Amino acid sequence: MMITCEGIIWSYAIIINLIGWLTVRSDKKRAIRGKWRIPEQRLWLLAIAGGACGVYWAMRQCRHKTQKTAFRYFMPLLLGLYIVAVIYTYSKS
Repeated sequence: MMITCEGIIWSYAIIINLIGWLTVRSDKKRAIRGKWRIPEQRLWLLAIAGGACGVYWAMRQCRHKTQKTAFRYFMPLLLGLYIVAVIYTYSKS
């Protein structure tokens, strides 16, 4: 089996988005139970590291962080930038 750079990138994207989704879900459950919360900085770090789709999806699915202005407006913007970058990258090849 040959490992390609493209395969590594897609694997990373899937994993980081899954981690982002699971982290937001976990934070929502912790919020409901009144437990220790995951810092917002960690959620942003996951999103910036490539997990914006997973974080945004979980935000919408769980109705979590949707009232926070930064998350409400900048998370979809970050996701849009990633989508544009992927489209641009694949249109060049």
